Amino acid sequence: QPKQPIRRDMSNPIASPDGPNLLEQAIKLHEEGALSPADHLYRRVLDREPENFDALLYSSALKLQQNELNAALGLAVRAARVDPTSAEAQCNCGAIYQAMGRTDDASACFELALAIQPNSPEAHYGLGLARQTQSKDADAVTCFERALLLDPSYVEAAGALGLSFRRLGRVDDAIAMFERALALDGGSADVHNALAEALREKGFEEEAITHFERAIALRPDFPAALNNLGSL
Repeated sequence: QPKQPIRRDMSNPIASPDGPNLLEQAIKLHEEGALSPADHLYRRVLDREPENFDALLYSSALKLQQNELNAALGLAVRAARVDPTSAEAQCNCGAIYQAMGRTDDASACFELALAIQPNSPEAHYGLGLARQTQSKDADAVTCFERALLLDPSYVEAAGALGLSFRRLGRVDDAIAMFERALALDGGSADVHNALAEALREKGFEEEAITHFERAIALRPDFPAALNNLGSL
């Protein structure tokens, strides 16, 4: 999924008798992975200020993380209505539509985000995922490459680009991109498995076994990696 929304300046903080404003507390908890406490504080903010853009934006991202897609979409649409010029809100809508399987709607949102903010890595990445879902991998490659040009540390874009390269038969390019993704973050079982599949396709079975084993070490109940390893 696209990265979390860009953190914005809080123009109207809501004071809390217990210390920092509620929204800042909620965002901090959210970033720490404490989703339920963060959700509670976001709701408190929105009870007081139903059109607080930042609370709507971050709360929609949290609901997406919790796979509460209808709630996430409602919050994201509200955020987009509060600020129609926000690329972040459109990216949130797009990511939620993508998770719902509504790829055309997702594409429209990411395209609107790019019309608002042409240099948004998240919007290029999101549009790439939509194009990938539509089996338009050549277009997806363009989107992912643009995302990586704008943000060379965008590990999700590197992994997704590797997948599109492989689907286009560009296996050497896929291997290079999966290796780049793992250099950025070696903890992805999916990328280890994808790299192993590409290495196996090129005949590098020993290297493939190493990465299948790493994928399983990271996720012991990974059926694809287990099946792949068992076939070698």
